Amino acid sequence: MAACFRFGYPDCFLFKQLAPKNALEMTLLSLLVSVIAATYEYLRAYRERLFEQQHSTFSLPLLPPTHNNVITPNYLLKRIFKREHLMQTALQVCQVFIGYFLMLVAMTFNIWLFISVILGSGFGYFLFANLDAKLITAVNHYN
Repeated sequence: MAACFRFGYPDCFLFKQLAPKNALEMTLLSLLVSVIAATYEYLRAYRERLFEQQHSTFSLPLLPPTHNNVITPNYLLKRIFKREHLMQTALQVCQVFIGYFLMLVAMTFNIWLFISVILGSGFGYFLFANLDAKLITAVNHYN
């Protein structure tokens, strides 16, 4: 398979059944890819915000408060199965899945789909990059 960009409709878009056959289908597919790329940026910003919020509030210390600092299995289980950690894990899985999906879209070497990934990612960053905890706290403080 030649690794050069192509115009037109891809023969296969991840699955043979999803290959666009006309301009309308290609446009809709490009819009869908852009939305998915923007969603990836949203997830990235949201995970960052959650991380900041979780670490700005009180959380379990890294080591249990004992004299000899022995970490017990019970303590480790508490840290691993905290709701916040489980949420971050689920969001990480979603982010990796979407990231690989976008990589496969780019690897179709269709110029329109490639541009859709880039534009969607840029638009998502433009919209969601400022979603950090400090900004939201400041906005909520003045409302």
